[in-house]
Amino acid sequence: NRQTYGCFDPSQSRASGLAPTVERFDNNQGMVEWRVAPFSFVNAQGSMMGPPEMIFGVLSESLMDGPGGVFLGLIRDTDSWIRPSFLGQTNVQAMKLGLKRTSDGGNNRDGKTLTLYTQSPLQLNNNNNNNDPNVISLTRDLNRKYGAPVIHYTIRATEFRANGNNVLQQQLEHEQQKSNTKRKQQQQLPIYVILDTGVTGMVVSQELWDWRYAAARRNKEKSLWGHVSLELRTDQGQVVELSAQNPVTTPLGSAPWPKFRNKGHLVVAGLAFLDGHDILIDMEQQKVQIA
Repeated sequence: NRQTYGCFDPSQSRASGLAPTVERFDNNQGMVEWRVAPFSFVNAQGSMMGPPEMIFGVLSESLMDGPGGVFLGLIRDTDSWIRPSFLGQTNVQAMKLGLKRTSDGGNNRDGKTLTLYTQSPLQLNNNNNNNDPNVISLTRDLNRKYGAPVIHYTIRATEFRANGNNVLQQQLEHEQQKSNTKRKQQQQLPIYVILDTGVTGMVVSQELWDWRYAAARRNKEKSLWGHVSLELRTDQGQVVELSAQNPVTTPLGSAPWPKFRNKGHLVVAGLAFLDGHDILIDMEQQKVQIA
């Protein structure tokens, strides 16, 4: 029923006055209608953190592979020219994805939780969280430099490994055997890791996919993406690793934003990497804490 599965009921909303848009998700493209309706969390604990009514997008059947539905993402900040985000209409400053495995999940399946904060725990616990050894700075480069219309929760990684192999270093060494002309340019390109709960496994830039495929064939490896790890650094220099075993991996294809072409490498890390962790994201200070 609708209450259980969250299906869209047109009688409980009205037109927002915003024109429909064409949106693209996971290589599917279709129309999205923008409507207004009363909003609340069923059985949520705590006080309401937004207006009594919210604008939301109703996805067409082509975007939902048949049934259509409502899509509420967890990105808060967007450019002004695109449609409002869910969290952007609230006074939420931080959120915690509780994905650690617990022995007693209670009423919550697998004990997994989503906690939204109107004041970040990082601010409450430490007014100067730059000294917190577990805090990692997020980067807004994809939005500010390269034209992404939303501010993804993005971290610059220090290493990207597949089956124990440093993917970029392996490619650099291969190129060095042939020519030194590209070595300097490739070394300077950063690895941007987007944390995305809407992805099951991993999405990688086309060049990362091609390099990994070529290296695996040269080395006669049994799998492309058997064990994948992302090395991140906290603001205090501590190493944090996100890893996944056999993540479902797809290539991104062309650069998602024209300005990003030849400027960096992109890895979208989904639930295969996030599961088993508690992840606190502070949107105001652009910090993340992974435990």
